[in-house]
Amino acid sequence: MIYKMMRISLYIFAGAVALLTLIAAPGLFSQPASPASPAIGLYEQGKTAQGDENYFQAVEKYKAALALNPHYLDPIKGLAECFFFLDEYPESLRWVEAGKRYDRNDVSLLTLEGRIRIVTGDLDRAKELFLSVLSRQPNNVEAMTGIALLDIAAGRTRFAAKQLEDALVMNPQHRVTLLSLALIYESLGDTASENKYLELALANHPNYFLVHYLAGRGYFLQGDWPESEARLKTALALKGDFQPARLLLGNLEVVLNRPDQAVTILRPLLSQNPENALARFILGVAYWKKSDLANAIASFEGAIALSPDDEFSRLALEQLAIDDLPQGDRKRVALAHTRYEQGRLYEGKNMLDHALLEYRRAIKIDPASKEARLAFANIFRRRGFPMKYLNELQILKGLGLADRRINDDIAYYKTKSIGRVSQKWGIDQHDLDERSLSIRVFSLSPHNSLIHPASAGIVARFFHDIIDGYGKLRVRDGQPSVGSFEEAFREARAAKDDFFVLLTFDEGDRTFDARCRLYLAKTGTLMADLSAGRTGNDRVRDALLKVGSTLNDLLPIRGALIKKQFDRGVVDLGGFQGIKEKDKLVIVKTGRVTLESGTLGYRYSDNDVVGTLTVDGLDEAVSEGTLEKKSFYDYISTGDDVLFLPQGEAIAASAEPAAAPATELLRELLNLK
Repeated sequence: MIYKMMRISLYIFAGAVALLTLIAAPGLFSQPASPASPAIGLYEQGKTAQGDENYFQAVEKYKAALALNPHYLDPIKGLAECFFFLDEYPESLRWVEAGKRYDRNDVSLLTLEGRIRIVTGDLDRAKELFLSVLSRQPNNVEAMTGIALLDIAAGRTRFAAKQLEDALVMNPQHRVTLLSLALIYESLGDTASENKYLELALANHPNYFLVHYLAGRGYFLQGDWPESEARLKTALALKGDFQPARLLLGNLEVVLNRPDQAVTILRPLLSQNPENALARFILGVAYWKKSDLANAIASFEGAIALSPDDEFSRLALEQLAIDDLPQGDRKRVALAHTRYEQGRLYEGKNMLDHALLEYRRAIKIDPASKEARLAFANIFRRRGFPMKYLNELQILKGLGLADRRINDDIAYYKTKSIGRVSQKWGIDQHDLDERSLSIRVFSLSPHNSLIHPASAGIVARFFHDIIDGYGKLRVRDGQPSVGSFEEAFREARAAKDDFFVLLTFDEGDRTFDARCRLYLAKTGTLMADLSAGRTGNDRVRDALLKVGSTLNDLLPIRGALIKKQFDRGVVDLGGFQGIKEKDKLVIVKTGRVTLESGTLGYRYSDNDVVGTLTVDGLDEAVSEGTLEKKSFYDYISTGDDVLFLPQGEAIAASAEPAAAPATELLRELLNLK
């Protein structure tokens, strides 16, 4: 009995060893029995489709091959790769695990799993996988690239570039490594190195469409329009249905003010993919430039219908309505009402800054919108500025929009003005010619996003409206799009502005990063460098609102002495500007105050100071106080400049970190082929 059981145990053990040997033997069940098997033909068809980036067809062929031979490793690997490039990472990982059951040491599966782990955030496991491959194949370029991707994920971008350059020594023609280096140096702003690797990629892979597209993209961002156009057209000649190249070429034609060519390039794309919201946006801009308003409006509305959170299309449609549609037009009224409704939602959540922006935008679109003006006025009442509320109601009455309730409120709040500083001095405090700083907003078109580069002027004008709403700045109108710093500097200096802003932005699929550089118009000196990044819905508005608010807070306050009676005076600074009772304001001879170069403050000589005003009566936009002359003689005059101390303190250039700047770069590198 014992002997019989020992024999059975030996048989079981031998069977188990045999099974383990079969499983461990690479490729033992991974190929069809016959080279003429139909499974091989289906696999080859799938491989061809994958090479053409027709991933859905490739998936179909690979699965058909597996239906004939479930143990065929190559189509399993193909499915893992296809689902990776379709951004279906859990499904890709499932097929990687299926492949590893047949060959757990397959380096292509291990490196692909490493890339999946990076995407899913499991960086430690990704590192283990890449190091495992390198322990067997120290010169494996894919694994070395994987280690470099981990460095990028950790924010060590320059070190990652060095890693890839070391990998390139092993295989100087490796396409993915060359393109990865070009993209990394593009992100670092190293144009010389970027172009070096683009040229190497073009020389070694002249027939691959993606190389030409990425070269065209790089030259686009550098402002080399002819070279960008040539490369993008070559990419389309090699792969006519490659949508990113067609979209960027359409954008380029719009930027070059060739709207007819843009329409010709983009219409075939919509025939191929009518649900491409970005193509509709670019077409909308092109039609707008052609003064074809009907098609422009239809294109923007189509883009919004396909992608309701597309802020660029909505901003473009609103700007078209403001610029080119008559007041009272039903589209203007509808667009303004949409903004009003959004404002109500924010007001309901007590997000009053956001609500104010929405109401102000509604009024900009439809100045006769009673609902928006009333809601706008009500925000000031809620914030404790009843006279501003009264002023807005009087504007409504002047437009013929008053009703009984509005007239009753006007009468009531007029009684509340009795005894206020503005009433005592006979000043209409909300209709003063304030001595505010002047600023102009420019956008560097060539240095903006690759997704919506044609929207540079539209975004700049929205930012113009945002900072105009703060009231501290006099924001000048004008054409916002410029080609260089020199052009913006020359225009702002000629107009005798105090400051000018260069606004640039970058965007990903779900991110928006805004950068605002503030310059002194007289000298071109950089005064502040501000940035903000946001993700999700309303990211454009929220990022610009953050930058605009920071800019407004940084700029110094200056007012004027507008009335004087003996030792009493009133200035055009009040609660709106943050003035409080007992604040001491410096009075300087008119015309003697200049902006400090190098700090966000004012320069003046002590010899030009004629006195001070100590605030003891506060209103919303004005305040009064006791004047104290500096010398025996009274040199204080109406119109003198008034500064709020302390002034002239250096303001460090400030920046809010952009929204995960490496994320978009990492995504691009992971999807290189």
